[in-house]
Amino acid sequence: MRTISYAAMIIGLSWSSIGCVKETKSAPVQKAATVDSKPETKTPPVIVKEKIMTKGPGARELCTRPASIPKNPETIEAIVELINAMPKPLSVPCLIDTLDSPFYLDATDNQFSGQPAYGYENPRIFLFLGSKLIVSIVPSGPGGKVVEFGYKTSETQTIKGELEFPVTESLALDAPYTYILNRERDGTVCGTCHFPEARAPDGFPETAYTSLLVKPLNGYDVQLETLQNLNKACETTAGEHCPVIQSLFVRGNVQWKAFD
Repeated sequence: MRTISYAAMIIGLSWSSIGCVKETKSAPVQKAATVDSKPETKTPPVIVKEKIMTKGPGARELCTRPASIPKNPETIEAIVELINAMPKPLSVPCLIDTLDSPFYLDATDNQFSGQPAYGYENPRIFLFLGSKLIVSIVPSGPGGKVVEFGYKTSETQTIKGELEFPVTESLALDAPYTYILNRERDGTVCGTCHFPEARAPDGFPETAYTSLLVKPLNGYDVQLETLQNLNKACETTAGEHCPVIQSLFVRGNVQWKAFD
């Protein structure tokens, strides 16, 4: 009986050992190796744009252009699309913030205009975006309440538009054109000085008109150095003109460009 019991014990231990071996082999060693063999999935880094601040008593953080607008506008309609994509209300300085530098500009202190300059601190500034779009602004004063647009259809003609700022709601794409229509809606208020005037070519809204491109008069030029001095002064002294001036210079690389 002891022999039988001893043999049974040996057999039991043998099966137990076999069972342990099976359990050891069935451990998820091979599965782990399979998982490790797969290519590692990496989460792309989140790129945070550096915040840019102006200097001085009225220091502020610059507005940024939405990702849905990939590049600088080069038509009046593209300007409206940019405006519509921005939070409201939208100010003139905030609109300038969204434009890529370098800025190519000209300026005049002529006060005889539908968008008049307003003293030394508020010249009328022309920004050239691309080869055809001209955007004109005045830092503050009566002329600072609107932004004017001119799209060149030839060396002597532009399609004109205008918008009042701040913009508080989304706009129709032809809003810059309808804003300057005359009472009869058969031309624009610009046509009085920029004559002759005619409907814009095919491809533009029916409310768009083209008229003579009038360049700034000689003798009223404002030099780039003057604007640079205004920007420098805004770092220590607040003024209503400072937000627009600083928007132009805070990122540097402002270049002078005369009308063609």
